Amino acid sequence: MALTIGSGKTTRGIPTTYSGTRFRSRLEGRWAAFFDLIEWRWIYEPFDGEGWIPDFLIQGRSPFLVEVGPCATDDEYNAKAGKTRAAFPPVNVYCERIAHEECGHGDDYIIQTAPERVTLVVGVAALYEPRELVSGEAAGFLTTDGAADWWAPAIWGLCSTCNQICVTHAWGAYIHFPCGHWSDNTEWRSDLGWMLNDRWQQAANFVQWRAKRPA
Repeated sequence: MALTIGSGKTTRGIPTTYSGTRFRSRLEGRWAAFFDLIEWRWIYEPFDGEGWIPDFLIQGRSPFLVEVGPCATDDEYNAKAGKTRAAFPPVNVYCERIAHEECGHGDDYIIQTAPERVTLVVGVAALYEPRELVSGEAAGFLTTDGAADWWAPAIWGLCSTCNQICVTHAWGAYIHFPCGHWSDNTEWRSDLGWMLNDRWQQAANFVQWRAKRPA
């Protein structure tokens, strides 16, 4: 994974081995360790895409891809998302709309857009503050999930159906990834951000870089 720093100079990440897998960068290895700590099952570089190899596939009832980048701002997340947009453009799908009495419409089917693969772009930390305020702790940026045809922050949550840590689309259908449940079964625990930051720091210990001493 190539990193571009402020001077415009491009350098490469430090190849790192974790859990028997050699990653292209220490940041990728740290995310793998973090996924283990939050009990997400992952596959590294699961397949070759069109001009793009996804970094991870997270397994579950609602599997999704993860792209890791040195992202800290909305612009950096959006720039990193370019390859995933090209590889998996949104297509029309039929989705059932749940009745909302206050809106005056009943159950029916509507055409919405969703990509073939949902992708989460993550950056240099487990938590970040997006430019546009959202409720809850943001994990990164997530593609449309079938109800929103744009990228938006991914929000961390804890599913009360399966008690699994999950992410949901901030402005979409609120499907839980990777467990596949829905947002009406999400608990926004006040200590969730602290817990995730703690896991992120633990993950750093598994892939800590140690400079070689000069001879």
